[in-house]
Amino acid sequence: MVGLGLIIVGVAALALGPIPAVILILVVLGVAGTEMMGALHRGGYNPAGLVGLAGVVGLVIGAYNVGTAAYPVVLGLAVMAGLLWYLVVAPGDNVVQNLGATMLGMMYVGGLGSFAVLLIGLGRFSPDGKGGSWLLFGAVVAAVAYDTAGYFIGKTLGASPLGGALRAVSPNKTQEGLMGGVVVSILATFIY
Repeated sequence: MVGLGLIIVGVAALALGPIPAVILILVVLGVAGTEMMGALHRGGYNPAGLVGLAGVVGLVIGAYNVGTAAYPVVLGLAVMAGLLWYLVVAPGDNVVQNLGATMLGMMYVGGLGSFAVLLIGLGRFSPDGKGGSWLLFGAVVAAVAYDTAGYFIGKTLGASPLGGALRAVSPNKTQEGLMGGVVVSILATFIY
């Protein structure tokens, strides 16, 4: 039910146009950024959470307004704000390590997540102005199809676990699930 509700909210935001879609992306990445900063904290780091979240928001808004030119500006401002944070707000040991963790979290969530906004920006070149939103939805369809099919195919037909470093990353994934997810994702994308 939660997944169905999220699909309805996502489709509605994308159908309404770029601004509601960007707002939805900001909310999703804000929640993800908060979770990431919490995970870093639980992992023994002391991230500048407020700086990291401001950077996530800055990357999304900057990417929507000026494109990729926003990345170095936001990153530079975030590094300076992070240095000030550890100088004034939370001085202590391991400043470089904690600032690095903050920047990693910001770029992992905001840097990668802001590409969704760049896809929406491509809609400016489509006849109805919404082509980018549907391009983003196609990327979501591909990811969901891969994940769902990989899980079900791996559970029902999976007999050969992944080996090597892949096994360490995803210990329960099977070769059948991986290949099934890839094939279904390609088919779903083609149909979409």
